[in-house]
Amino acid sequence: MKILGSYLIGGSTPTSTVGSWTDADLSGNVPFIIKDATLPAGYQELPDIEDWHKCGENAGADYKCIRKCIATIAAITGWGNLSTTEQQLVAQYFATVKSNRDEHYTTEQQIELGKAFHAYSVEARAHRVNQVRLELYNRLLPAEIATIMVNIGNLDNYYVFNGHEGTESGDPEGLYDFLDATVGTSYELTGVRAMTLTPEGYTDGDDFVDSMLVILRDGIPFP
Repeated sequence: MKILGSYLIGGSTPTSTVGSWTDADLSGNVPFIIKDATLPAGYQELPDIEDWHKCGENAGADYKCIRKCIATIAAITGWGNLSTTEQQLVAQYFATVKSNRDEHYTTEQQIELGKAFHAYSVEARAHRVNQVRLELYNRLLPAEIATIMVNIGNLDNYYVFNGHEGTESGDPEGLYDFLDATVGTSYELTGVRAMTLTPEGYTDGDDFVDSMLVILRDGIPFP
């Protein structure tokens, strides 16, 4: 799971606890940061569900990334060990089963919450797919791009609007399978990883596909 950090103003006051700050307060640093492993010096970890809800977007995380981290924290902590506020947030993100959501919201309320959940999820997935498209169109040769676009069909739209990822998520074959040339699927020999690519700025096609899958799974990579 990713780590969310808050810059310590003056070495002791987290940006998450103050309402505003100046460039001088930050000393050239960003107020919030997300890393895969260790936070750099001068930052304090924000490990809680409420932290991700309040500060995740400020650190550059999209809705799906925030939801995934909240779901992970909730699963590790256990539903019964969460505070009422935390349970409500987890329910609002649809990061728990309906029986848990029913403890705080009626079905009618969940339908309304679901509208926002769907809209935010579509927005995040669309942004991820657009980033992958930009990578494709600017790093591959025209013939390579044409081959991919001919074979991708509607998989990108299924992903954006329906959340249809692929077999690794328990879905039928999908966009992830097409990119990864997943063994045992119809894309095993025709997917992007099975193609001979010469991506600019990458070691080889495998390196390129790995990076595209990171974008789709986790969002735009954090600096």
